[in-house]
Amino acid sequence: MIWRLHAALWAYYALTSAMLSLPMAALTLLMNRELGLSQKPERVSAYYAALFATSLLRPLWGALSDRLPRRALIVPGCALSGGSTLLIGLAHTPGALFGAGMTAAAAFSASESAADGLLVQAAAGDPALVARLQVAAMTVRTAASAVASVLGAALLRVVHPRAVLGLAGALGGVAACASLAIREAGGEGRACSALAAPGVGRVAAVLRSCAPAALLLFLLGCTPSSDDAYASFLAAGLAPPLRAWQLGCASACESCAALGGTLLYGLLARKRPTRALLGAATAAAAAASLLRCAAPGGCLGLAPPLYAALTALLTGAASRAAFMPQLVLSAQLAPRGSEAAGFCALVAVTDAGALAGAGLTAALTASLRVGQPPGRSWAHLPALVACCALTRVLPLLLLPWVRTEAEEEPQAEADADSWLEEAEEPLLPLRED
Repeated sequence: MIWRLHAALWAYYALTSAMLSLPMAALTLLMNRELGLSQKPERVSAYYAALFATSLLRPLWGALSDRLPRRALIVPGCALSGGSTLLIGLAHTPGALFGAGMTAAAAFSASESAADGLLVQAAAGDPALVARLQVAAMTVRTAASAVASVLGAALLRVVHPRAVLGLAGALGGVAACASLAIREAGGEGRACSALAAPGVGRVAAVLRSCAPAALLLFLLGCTPSSDDAYASFLAAGLAPPLRAWQLGCASACESCAALGGTLLYGLLARKRPTRALLGAATAAAAAASLLRCAAPGGCLGLAPPLYAALTALLTGAASRAAFMPQLVLSAQLAPRGSEAAGFCALVAVTDAGALAGAGLTAALTASLRVGQPPGRSWAHLPALVACCALTRVLPLLLLPWVRTEAEEEPQAEADADSWLEEAEEPLLPLRED
């Protein structure tokens, strides 16, 4: 039933996810081999930090889409993001890469904010349906990403990485055309909740209403990551270096594993609360990342392509399983009538944390001198990986203070039943005549 009712929305998620995932290996090769960013991997982190900075506008895009037809943001955002991806493939300097990348990210942020608001609105405040829709959407996204990653790896055997980026840009145009078929339940009019104050006021009201959860999401995003440095090591640090198609295969393995992590979360979410899954999955993701410590020391005795695929499978599944509870928590806490603003506000909190985390990652990478010789050494990569894994689990100390709507309702009902039972008991003992 879910699949039939939201077919156009699923098509949007599939095509945009393919647009993002198809050129990932090609973009890594372009940045590290043609533009020379592998000499200082923190510059790769700075690039992704710039992209995250554009996502901080998501709450405002969401608030705008709560007032307008959501397609008014979805369609042009897709088209502009696709066109900017074409320009990334034409970039020959880091400055051109940054400019085109930020434009693509900002346009996609506006488009995705409106689509996510439509998805949360469809759940009509039902916490169980919220989780089901988020899992379904992420399943579509991840399956499309896996297929696109495999296709991207195959294309790198026969075409230049810039051609793959051009094809990804064309997918953005196809996604814009497909988005014209999206229909909003109940038409353009939407009831506004008590938190539906215009613009910034609405976003602030949402964050105040769920401050502990917002703080936890920020800190989870704020932890440094070894992803960029490890990707740079695979692209330029191995001797002999991985071939383009081998790097693409590792990216495809990560996308396929992410699909498995999404489906696993969907099964566990039926029986376990969101908080418990968030803690367990985050700890598992931190543990899986420690496998990267063996990269500079011989890759556990495995062939480098096999080692890259193995680490991609484990970290891809664990990282996606850790991300899904954050997404579901954000959707469950979004108020009725301000679905896009509420959901995007909490997602933007995570993105703001990721922006700060990218800065911490760059500083930690530079301080540990991780990178391409001379002046740097990949032998310091294990220290970076260990520091990132340790800091990833520290925010979980806030979990006892986070409550979701799905957990509060049973507690409220139990309190009400207890009060009724006490009220039925006589306050004074009855005297028998």
